[in-house]
Amino acid sequence: MTKRCTATVLLLMFVPSLLCTSRLLGQETADADQRLVNLLSGADAAVGDLVSGVSECDVLFLGELHDSDAFHQLQLETIQALHAAGRDIVISMEMFERDVQGVVDDYLAGRIDEATFKANSRPWKNYDAHYRPIVEFAKQNNWCVIAGNTPRKLAGNVATGTANGTTDSAYVARRTTAEHDGYYQRFVEVMQGHVGAGGEEGMEKMYRAQCLKDDTMAESIVDFLDVHPHRRPLVVHLCGQFHSDYGYGTAMRVLTRRPLLKISVVTMRKVDNVSQLPDDVDRKLADFVLLVKKEGEQPGDEDKDEKKD
Repeated sequence: MTKRCTATVLLLMFVPSLLCTSRLLGQETADADQRLVNLLSGADAAVGDLVSGVSECDVLFLGELHDSDAFHQLQLETIQALHAAGRDIVISMEMFERDVQGVVDDYLAGRIDEATFKANSRPWKNYDAHYRPIVEFAKQNNWCVIAGNTPRKLAGNVATGTANGTTDSAYVARRTTAEHDGYYQRFVEVMQGHVGAGGEEGMEKMYRAQCLKDDTMAESIVDFLDVHPHRRPLVVHLCGQFHSDYGYGTAMRVLTRRPLLKISVVTMRKVDNVSQLPDDVDRKLADFVLLVKKEGEQPGDEDKDEKKD
Protein backbone atom coordinates (compact mmCIF):
# COMPACT_ATOMS: atom_id res chain seq x y z
CA MET A 1 0.00 0.00 0.00
CA THR A 2 2.88 2.39 0.72
CA LYS A 3 6.55 2.48 -0.04
CA ARG A 4 7.68 2.70 3.54
CA CYS A 5 11.31 2.70 4.52
CA THR A 6 12.71 -0.38 6.19
CA ALA A 7 14.86 -0.10 9.27
CA THR A 8 18.62 -0.29 8.85
CA VAL A 9 21.21 -0.93 11.51
CA LEU A 10 23.20 2.26 12.05
CA LEU A 11 24.92 3.71 15.08
CA LEU A 12 24.27 7.45 15.37
CA MET A 13 25.82 9.89 17.80
CA PHE A 14 23.48 12.54 19.17
CA VAL A 15 24.11 15.73 21.10
CA PRO A 16 24.81 15.12 24.82
CA SER A 17 21.71 17.00 25.97
CA LEU A 18 19.49 14.50 24.20
CA LEU A 19 21.29 11.59 25.75
CA CYS A 20 20.90 13.11 29.20
CA THR A 21 17.29 14.28 29.10
CA SER A 22 15.38 11.95 26.83
CA ARG A 23 13.22 9.25 28.38
CA LEU A 24 12.74 7.69 24.97
CA LEU A 25 16.33 7.37 23.80
CA GLY A 26 17.12 4.77 26.45
CA GLN A 27 15.39 1.49 27.24
CA GLU A 28 12.65 1.77 29.85
CA THR A 29 11.93 -0.47 32.82
CA ALA A 30 9.07 -2.93 32.92
CA ASP A 31 6.77 -0.50 34.76
CA ALA A 32 7.36 2.39 32.32
CA ASP A 33 4.38 4.41 31.17
CA GLN A 34 5.48 4.50 27.54
CA ARG A 35 7.27 2.27 25.05
CA LEU A 36 8.41 2.78 21.46
CA VAL A 37 8.12 -0.30 19.24
CA ASN A 38 9.49 -0.99 15.77
CA LEU A 39 6.54 -2.70 14.10
CA LEU A 40 8.66 -4.02 11.25
CA SER A 41 10.69 -6.15 13.67
CA GLY A 42 8.47 -6.18 16.75
CA ALA A 43 11.41 -5.04 18.89
CA ASP A 44 11.58 -2.26 21.42
CA ALA A 45 13.09 0.86 19.92
CA ALA A 46 14.64 4.18 20.85
CA VAL A 47 14.71 7.48 18.99
CA GLY A 48 18.06 6.48 17.50
CA ASP A 49 16.44 3.41 15.95
CA LEU A 50 13.68 5.56 14.52
CA VAL A 51 16.20 7.96 12.98
CA SER A 52 18.10 5.02 11.49
CA GLY A 53 14.90 3.56 10.11
CA VAL A 54 14.02 6.71 8.19
CA SER A 55 17.53 7.38 6.89
CA GLU A 56 16.47 6.93 3.25
CA CYS A 57 13.00 8.42 3.50
CA ASP A 58 11.63 11.53 1.83
CA VAL A 59 8.57 12.10 4.02
CA LEU A 60 8.14 11.11 7.67
CA PHE A 61 4.61 11.18 9.08
CA LEU A 62 4.42 11.67 12.84
CA GLY A 63 0.77 10.77 13.39
CA GLU A 64 -0.32 12.02 16.79
CA LEU A 65 -3.12 12.04 19.27
CA HIS A 66 -3.31 15.78 19.69
CA ASP A 67 -3.57 15.75 23.49
CA SER A 68 -0.62 13.44 24.17
CA ASP A 69 2.31 15.15 25.90
CA ALA A 70 4.38 11.99 25.41
CA PHE A 71 3.95 11.88 21.66
CA HIS A 72 4.67 15.59 21.25
CA GLN A 73 7.87 15.02 23.21
CA LEU A 74 8.73 12.16 20.85
CA GLN A 75 8.10 14.46 17.88
CA LEU A 76 10.49 17.08 19.23
CA GLU A 77 13.18 14.57 20.18
CA THR A 78 12.93 12.88 16.79
CA ILE A 79 13.30 16.19 14.95
CA GLN A 80 16.25 17.17 17.14
CA ALA A 81 17.91 13.80 16.58
CA LEU A 82 17.37 13.98 12.81
CA HIS A 83 19.01 17.39 12.84
CA ALA A 84 21.93 16.04 14.88
CA ALA A 85 22.29 13.26 12.32
CA GLY A 86 22.73 15.85 9.59
CA ARG A 87 19.39 15.58 7.79
CA ASP A 88 18.09 18.52 5.76
CA ILE A 89 14.70 19.05 7.44
CA VAL A 90 11.48 20.71 6.34
CA ILE A 91 8.57 20.77 8.79
CA SER A 92 5.04 20.35 7.42
CA MET A 93 2.05 20.90 9.71
CA GLU A 94 -1.64 20.08 9.70
CA MET A 95 -1.96 22.69 12.45
CA PHE A 96 -1.42 25.67 10.15
CA GLU A 97 -3.58 26.37 7.11
CA ARG A 98 -2.47 27.44 3.66
CA ASP A 99 -3.81 30.98 3.88
CA VAL A 100 -1.40 31.80 6.74
CA GLN A 101 1.75 30.59 4.97
CA GLY A 102 2.93 34.17 4.53
CA VAL A 103 2.52 34.84 8.25
CA VAL A 104 4.51 31.70 9.08
CA ASP A 105 7.25 32.71 6.62
CA ASP A 106 7.42 36.24 8.03
CA TYR A 107 7.85 34.94 11.55
CA LEU A 108 10.53 32.42 10.63
CA ALA A 109 12.42 35.15 8.76
CA GLY A 110 12.22 37.53 11.74
CA ARG A 111 10.07 40.12 9.96
CA ILE A 112 7.37 39.96 12.64
CA ASP A 113 7.48 39.17 16.35
CA GLU A 114 5.89 36.17 18.00
CA ALA A 115 2.87 38.06 19.30
CA THR A 116 2.04 39.26 15.77
CA PHE A 117 2.60 35.77 14.42
CA LYS A 118 0.24 34.16 16.92
CA ALA A 119 -2.39 36.86 16.44
CA ASN A 120 -2.52 36.24 12.69
CA SER A 121 -1.83 32.52 12.19
CA ARG A 122 -4.77 30.94 14.11
CA PRO A 123 -2.59 28.60 16.19
CA TRP A 124 -4.30 25.66 17.89
CA LYS A 125 -5.13 26.09 21.54
CA ASN A 126 -2.32 23.70 22.50
CA TYR A 127 0.26 25.53 20.36
CA ASP A 128 2.41 26.81 23.21
CA ALA A 129 2.64 23.45 24.95
CA HIS A 130 2.99 21.15 21.96
CA TYR A 131 3.99 22.91 18.73
CA ARG A 132 5.86 26.04 19.73
CA PRO A 133 9.06 24.11 20.64
CA ILE A 134 9.15 22.62 17.14
CA VAL A 135 8.43 25.91 15.37
CA GLU A 136 11.09 27.65 17.47
CA PHE A 137 13.60 24.90 16.66
CA ALA A 138 12.80 25.36 12.97
CA LYS A 139 13.26 29.13 13.31
CA GLN A 140 16.57 28.65 15.11
CA ASN A 141 17.84 26.46 12.27
CA ASN A 142 16.42 28.53 9.38
CA TRP A 143 14.10 25.71 8.27
CA CYS A 144 10.99 26.04 6.17
CA VAL A 145 7.64 25.27 7.80
CA ILE A 146 4.82 24.31 5.45
CA ALA A 147 1.37 25.50 6.48
CA GLY A 148 -0.21 22.57 4.74
CA ASN A 149 -3.87 22.27 5.63
CA THR A 150 -7.13 23.40 4.08
CA PRO A 151 -8.61 26.39 5.91
CA ARG A 152 -11.10 25.00 8.40
CA LYS A 153 -13.94 27.14 7.04
CA LEU A 154 -13.54 25.74 3.52
CA ALA A 155 -13.40 22.15 4.78
CA GLY A 156 -16.46 22.90 6.90
CA ASN A 157 -18.31 24.09 3.81
CA VAL A 158 -17.70 20.71 2.21
CA ALA A 159 -18.79 18.87 5.35
CA THR A 160 -22.07 20.77 5.44
CA GLY A 161 -22.63 20.67 1.70
CA THR A 162 -22.69 24.46 1.28
CA ALA A 163 -19.79 24.44 -1.19
CA ASN A 164 -17.59 21.91 -2.87
CA GLY A 165 -14.52 23.81 -1.68
CA THR A 166 -12.34 22.71 -4.57
CA THR A 167 -12.89 25.15 -7.41
CA ASP A 168 -12.89 28.66 -5.95
CA SER A 169 -9.86 28.86 -3.72
CA ALA A 170 -6.10 28.67 -4.03
CA TYR A 171 -6.02 27.33 -0.50
CA VAL A 172 -7.31 23.84 -1.30
CA ALA A 173 -5.93 21.01 -3.41
CA ARG A 174 -6.20 21.42 -7.17
CA ARG A 175 -7.65 17.92 -7.34
CA THR A 176 -9.16 15.70 -4.70
CA THR A 177 -10.67 12.22 -4.55
CA ALA A 178 -12.92 10.46 -2.06
CA GLU A 179 -12.84 6.81 -3.09
CA HIS A 180 -14.79 4.24 -1.08
CA ASP A 181 -11.67 2.27 -0.23
CA GLY A 182 -10.16 0.97 2.99
CA TYR A 183 -9.72 4.53 4.23
CA TYR A 184 -13.43 5.15 3.77
CA GLN A 185 -14.28 1.99 5.71
CA ARG A 186 -12.07 3.09 8.60
CA PHE A 187 -13.60 6.56 8.52
CA VAL A 188 -17.14 5.18 8.71
CA GLU A 189 -16.21 2.87 11.59
CA VAL A 190 -14.73 5.74 13.60
CA MET A 191 -17.47 8.23 12.82
CA GLN A 192 -20.50 5.98 13.36
CA GLY A 193 -22.71 7.60 15.96
CA HIS A 194 -20.73 10.84 15.89
CA VAL A 195 -22.97 13.87 16.38
CA GLY A 196 -23.44 15.60 13.04
CA ALA A 197 -22.77 12.58 10.86
CA GLY A 198 -26.32 12.88 9.51
CA GLY A 199 -26.82 9.44 8.03
CA GLU A 200 -25.26 8.16 4.80
CA GLU A 201 -25.40 11.52 3.01
CA GLY A 202 -23.91 13.37 5.95
CA MET A 203 -21.20 10.74 6.30
CA GLU A 204 -20.28 11.17 2.64
CA LYS A 205 -19.96 14.95 3.03
CA MET A 206 -17.78 14.59 6.10
CA TYR A 207 -15.60 12.06 4.32
CA ARG A 208 -15.16 14.41 1.37
CA ALA A 209 -14.08 17.14 3.77
CA GLN A 210 -11.58 14.74 5.35
CA CYS A 211 -10.20 13.80 1.94
CA LEU A 212 -9.98 17.47 0.95
CA LYS A 213 -7.70 18.04 3.94
CA ASP A 214 -5.62 14.98 3.03
CA ASP A 215 -5.24 16.05 -0.60
CA THR A 216 -4.39 19.61 0.37
CA MET A 217 -1.71 18.54 2.84
CA ALA A 218 -0.29 16.04 0.36
CA GLU A 219 -0.24 18.62 -2.42
CA SER A 220 1.44 21.15 -0.13
CA ILE A 221 4.24 18.68 0.59
CA VAL A 222 4.69 17.63 -3.04
CA ASP A 223 4.53 21.21 -4.33
CA PHE A 224 7.36 22.14 -1.97
CA LEU A 225 9.49 19.26 -3.24
CA ASP A 226 8.69 20.15 -6.84
CA VAL A 227 9.72 23.77 -6.32
CA HIS A 228 13.03 22.70 -4.75
CA PRO A 229 14.29 19.97 -7.12
CA HIS A 230 17.91 20.73 -6.17
CA ARG A 231 17.26 19.52 -2.63
CA ARG A 232 16.31 16.17 -1.20
CA PRO A 233 15.09 17.17 2.23
CA LEU A 234 13.27 15.02 4.71
CA VAL A 235 9.79 16.49 5.10
CA VAL A 236 8.54 15.78 8.62
CA HIS A 237 4.75 16.05 8.59
CA LEU A 238 2.89 16.55 11.87
CA CYS A 239 -0.71 15.37 11.70
CA GLY A 240 -3.47 13.53 13.49
CA GLN A 241 -2.79 9.83 13.27
CA PHE A 242 -5.90 9.10 11.21
CA HIS A 243 -4.31 11.08 8.36
CA SER A 244 -1.41 8.61 8.10
CA ASP A 245 -2.18 5.29 9.87
CA TYR A 246 -1.97 2.29 7.53
CA GLY A 247 -0.45 4.58 4.92
CA TYR A 248 -3.90 5.99 4.14
CA GLY A 249 -5.07 9.59 4.03
CA THR A 250 -2.36 12.16 3.44
CA ALA A 251 0.33 9.51 3.15
CA MET A 252 -1.45 7.70 0.33
CA ARG A 253 -2.13 10.96 -1.49
CA VAL A 254 1.54 11.96 -1.36
CA LEU A 255 2.42 8.73 -3.13
CA THR A 256 -0.39 9.19 -5.65
CA ARG A 257 1.30 12.42 -6.68
CA ARG A 258 4.91 11.20 -6.41
CA PRO A 259 4.96 7.37 -6.53
CA LEU A 260 8.74 7.10 -6.16
CA LEU A 261 8.95 8.95 -2.88
CA LYS A 262 9.83 6.89 0.17
CA ILE A 263 7.69 7.49 3.24
CA SER A 264 7.63 6.28 6.81
CA VAL A 265 4.82 6.42 9.38
CA VAL A 266 4.97 6.73 13.16
CA THR A 267 1.81 6.47 15.24
CA MET A 268 0.76 6.03 18.84
CA ARG A 269 -1.76 4.20 20.97
CA LYS A 270 -2.99 4.76 24.50
CA VAL A 271 -3.08 1.38 26.22
CA ASP A 272 -3.67 -0.18 29.62
CA ASN A 273 -0.38 -2.10 29.56
CA VAL A 274 2.57 -0.83 27.51
CA SER A 275 4.29 -4.21 27.67
CA GLN A 276 1.70 -5.71 25.28
CA LEU A 277 0.74 -4.65 21.78
CA PRO A 278 -3.04 -4.20 21.53
CA ASP A 279 -4.98 -6.36 19.08
CA ASP A 280 -5.52 -3.49 16.63
CA VAL A 281 -1.78 -2.84 16.25
CA ASP A 282 -0.14 -4.80 13.45
CA ARG A 283 2.72 -4.28 11.05
CA LYS A 284 0.44 -2.60 8.52
CA LEU A 285 -0.44 0.19 10.96
CA ALA A 286 2.88 2.04 10.82
CA ASP A 287 6.63 1.56 11.00
CA PHE A 288 6.87 2.60 14.64
CA VAL A 289 4.26 2.95 17.38
CA LEU A 290 4.57 4.74 20.70
CA LEU A 291 2.53 2.96 23.37
CA VAL A 292 1.46 5.31 26.16
CA LYS A 293 -0.25 4.16 29.33
CA LYS A 294 -3.80 5.43 29.76
CA GLU A 295 -4.46 7.64 32.73
CA GLY A 296 -8.08 7.51 33.82
CA GLU A 297 -9.60 8.10 30.38
CA GLN A 298 -13.07 7.17 29.29
CA PRO A 299 -13.49 4.66 26.44
CA GLY A 300 -13.34 6.36 23.06
CA ASP A 301 -11.40 9.43 24.19
CA GLU A 302 -8.72 8.75 21.58
CA ASP A 303 -11.34 8.72 18.81
CA LYS A 304 -12.91 11.95 20.02
CA ASP A 305 -9.53 13.60 19.91
CA GLU A 306 -9.09 12.59 16.27
CA LYS A 307 -12.62 13.37 15.12
CA LYS A 308 -12.31 17.07 15.88
CA ASP A 309 -10.09 17.67 12.86
